Amino acid sequence: MGGETQQEKAFGDHLDRLMSSNIKEGDSIGNRYNEDDDEALKLITQAREAAQLESKYGNLEEARLKGLISRHHELKKDIQNLSSTRPQKPTSQTSQKGDRMTGLGPPPAAIDLDELRFGGGGDDENPENWCCICNDDAKWTCLGCDNDKYCDQCFRESHVGPDADWEMKKHRPSPFAKASGNPI
Repeated sequence: MGGETQQEKAFGDHLDRLMSSNIKEGDSIGNRYNEDDDEALKLITQAREAAQLESKYGNLEEARLKGLISRHHELKKDIQNLSSTRPQKPTSQTSQKGDRMTGLGPPPAAIDLDELRFGGGGDDENPENWCCICNDDAKWTCLGCDNDKYCDQCFRESHVGPDADWEMKKHRPSPFAKASGNPI
């Protein structure tokens, strides 16, 4: 409570006097006050605790703000110092680096938009050609599974193997013809 202002201290002293003047000797708080008075005491206690916390920690926000402002000013100075420095004249070391860079040749050509749209890497890039379970190249289409595409292993495991559902075992595959064109 060492950080209380004079106004807060005077407020606390005034509350103490009011509380002590209302309680006579032999009276207990339980039989002297009713529920409204208990509620008022709780509110007064809360207000007092809030005032103590404010006096103790209220300056933290102000100190944080001052720190941010000073950091902002330092960054502005640093930016001004950076913009005021002149680029140095090329030295023999930097000119050697430039010579090495010119020997590299031109940069690679940009990727064509159609190549991006159509995958550019052939049929392997088209998701329509992938197994619906593992994303490997599809080999089979199952009409009973709404034309889902499967690789050899996934079709065996889901339609033929011991863990396959009884209904799935009735499905018959047809060879899958790879799709081409725009996967989008």
